Amino acid sequence: MAHEITGRYAKVQNTRAYFDECGSGIPLICIHMGWACSLQWQYFMPIMADAGFHVIAPDLPGHAKSYPVNWTPFKKMYDYSEWVWNFIAAVCPEQKPVVCGSGIGGDMTLQIACNHPGGIRAGKVIESQWPHRATYQETCVADMDAWNDHDVRDKLQQITCPIFMFKDEADYHVPDQDVRDTMAAIPAGLAEGGIAKGMGHLIMMEDPQGLAAACLGFLRRRKII
Repeated sequence: MAHEITGRYAKVQNTRAYFDECGSGIPLICIHMGWACSLQWQYFMPIMADAGFHVIAPDLPGHAKSYPVNWTPFKKMYDYSEWVWNFIAAVCPEQKPVVCGSGIGGDMTLQIACNHPGGIRAGKVIESQWPHRATYQETCVADMDAWNDHDVRDKLQQITCPIFMFKDEADYHVPDQDVRDTMAAIPAGLAEGGIAKGMGHLIMMEDPQGLAAACLGFLRRRKII
């Protein structure tokens, strides 16, 4: 893997937003989980770049190198997802990306798929101490408020892009049945995935090759790549 990860800044919602990127091709937006930052994707990014993606991993507002919007952490998942939507418009304008999120990043992926039907090619919802230390305590608490605020059950029928739900068997943050129920509520034929074996909550760091293989298999089956 010869792809080097480089860091850049963009202006999103009138504030300074940091992101890592590598590779070229179809944009792949990787959204980290709560309390964390773009470092979570450092092993996954070069693998996906080798597969032909322009991989982009932002620090969410108020996390690591990105300033909070109006100097206040988001407490609503909708606000987070709209920030990601604006981030996409800023860094890859007029392109339709694949969006991949873990933890609260997975919630944002579903929010974008519900609120902006047709705006993304596909969504992948997936479930290290050090990355969690890169974020301010006030933002960490607000992340949990946003997690508790997330509920798009009444909007799942609006989804028009393929959705890959990837829950790890050793991840106890999300009940297995919630994943199955969410997949069942998405319009027929658009959702696939399930419970992965031998993985935990930090899959992008524990088994980046395994995660990449699962994601690429989904994207190939859906003829996105």
